[in-house]
Amino acid sequence: MKKKTIFYIAFFIVLIGGFFYALTLVIPGFGDVKLPVLSYVKPFSFTSQNGQTITQNEVAGKVYVAEYFFTTCKGICPKMNANMKKVYESFRDEKEFLILSHTVDPQTDSVPRMKRYADSLGITGGNWLFLTGEKDSLYYAARQSYLLDDPRNNNDKIENQFIHTLSNPSNTVSLNSDRASYSNIRRFINQGSPVPPDAVRIEEMVHYFNLNYREPAGDTAFNFDTQLTNCPWNRNDQLLFINLSSKKLNLDQIPKAHLIFLVDVSGSMDMPNRLPLIKQAFKSLVNNLRTGDLISLVTYGGTTRVIFEARTGKEKDKIIQAIENLDANGATPGASGIELAYQVAKNHFIKGGNN
Repeated sequence: MKKKTIFYIAFFIVLIGGFFYALTLVIPGFGDVKLPVLSYVKPFSFTSQNGQTITQNEVAGKVYVAEYFFTTCKGICPKMNANMKKVYESFRDEKEFLILSHTVDPQTDSVPRMKRYADSLGITGGNWLFLTGEKDSLYYAARQSYLLDDPRNNNDKIENQFIHTLSNPSNTVSLNSDRASYSNIRRFINQGSPVPPDAVRIEEMVHYFNLNYREPAGDTAFNFDTQLTNCPWNRNDQLLFINLSSKKLNLDQIPKAHLIFLVDVSGSMDMPNRLPLIKQAFKSLVNNLRTGDLISLVTYGGTTRVIFEARTGKEKDKIIQAIENLDANGATPGASGIELAYQVAKNHFIKGGNN
């Protein structure tokens, strides 16, 4: 290659380089390397360990680190916050720097508890904030603002979300075993209709089936049977089935009851799966009344009235006949029905009984 050609190539390279350099001086931001925006921080409102309300306005224009933890964590959290303290010590005097530590267990991590946790780490400055608040808001920020957590958790309702047992090791159960969801889902399927997501309640579907009740032995109040198995829809998870049985009550030893039923008999109940189904269930209940139990029936539909009040378990035939005579018609004066039912309950209140 001739020297003249090399000279021209070098000249044009220098010329182009100088042109772009001049643009960086004239046009603000020209030539800056821009990283892609992964997410924007959505509006939020939480409470710090000092009882202050912290919103997106407090972090606007600042550099901050966001993390999630919980104060009772014995695993990764202490190690994570020990390392985070090194960051805090390095930038504690920087007014434009913050650390936001959100709890994943707000039910436990109250403001005073977060304050004690901050004190245990020796945090005295105002640029490391330990935040608590509503659980759904905390989880929403993690998933929508910071793109954290398992994507399977992006459900609208917090009660339907995957719960990590590490952060939520305890749970509560009710001895009242509802089963309505199974029948409701079956009704939709039999009608050829889509099943609404809100109609699906897994615990009620499980309760529907006979799970081989075993009465606890001796003086033991509860009996537990457990089974651990692979999760059919996710090989990385396992399912723990717990069959909890309690002792059955001796009906002869429990207090007398006064049961007050308020039944909607308006025109909207004139369908096979409404008032007729209620009447069928009602009659089944009546057959289990003890002689000393009382039962009252108030209806609303067109008018509000007392069908009968304070009848005893000895009068099963009369009670069932009154139930059979119910028919659907009229409007729905619900408020007056509730008031009348409470008045009947007050009139025949059994002190020390089940009302």
